[in-house]
Amino acid sequence: MTERAVWTPTPEIIQNSNIQWLMDRVGAADYQQLHRWSVENRSDYWRVAVERLGIRLRQPVTQMLDISDGVDQARWMVGGKWNIVDSCFDGPLESPAIIYQRENQALRTMTLGELQELTARVAAGLIARGIEPGDAVAMLMPMTPIAVAIYLGIIQCGAVAVGIAESFSSPEIALRLQLGRVKLVFATDVLQRGGKSHELFAKLIDVDAPPTVVVPADECVVSTLRDIDSVWDEFLDHQSMPSSVACHSDHPIGVLFSSGTTGEPKAIPWTNTCPLKCAADAHFHQDIHPGDVLATCTAIPGNGRPEC
Repeated sequence: MTERAVWTPTPEIIQNSNIQWLMDRVGAADYQQLHRWSVENRSDYWRVAVERLGIRLRQPVTQMLDISDGVDQARWMVGGKWNIVDSCFDGPLESPAIIYQRENQALRTMTLGELQELTARVAAGLIARGIEPGDAVAMLMPMTPIAVAIYLGIIQCGAVAVGIAESFSSPEIALRLQLGRVKLVFATDVLQRGGKSHELFAKLIDVDAPPTVVVPADECVVSTLRDIDSVWDEFLDHQSMPSSVACHSDHPIGVLFSSGTTGEPKAIPWTNTCPLKCAADAHFHQDIHPGDVLATCTAIPGNGRPEC
């Protein structure tokens, strides 16, 4: 059977692609030559990528790659300090940042300016509650615009975002809270999916979780709060955070967990450089341009179909 490409880019698309820009920049005649150049000149590739992405550095990089202690102990962007959240809001503030839809409702849009404001209020709220750079803050909630703002707000104030899947049982959640050394939790009261409500905050009460900020799934106010907990509206500080916390390249910004199917789950840290790798891959290999809309599957509910 003859294989046939599902889609082939036109010459115009190729000429205007981000990777063509990179090939022209470094003088590569084709992709194979570009790949060879990037492997042989890792420092130069990342210097060009950071410049192309417009990453806002608070303190300049003195050495892009240091392998003096061996390649397994490589240090990237030595001397540099930045907060990736600063680079997330460089576009027009009136442009769409998130297009979303609550179940059985119409599509809605959150602008970049709205997301920036909410992110800054989250960061200010965290600081007001004594969260310091390096402290771990967990998230037990579905992917919503509020969840995005919480994630960015955690990073903006220099804290570490610990992601915990809402499908886990109470003991599984408790183990990850312990492994992550979590000081504060964000959680929805219930998970609404397929016309049904599944308790989430109740799982945290069962395991005596750290102080929790509860985000109501609807307009109802949660009535089962402990003395150490607060609701979303009370948490938000009226004053936005004036500036983000700049960190070095090795500073952790997030923690993911392995499945735990072969034993205790392993905590996998994301450092300050991880978003740069994600952005570079999206820019060059997926050819993402300003104004493009990306649909990301974030969960697989009980019916087995991915939700986007």
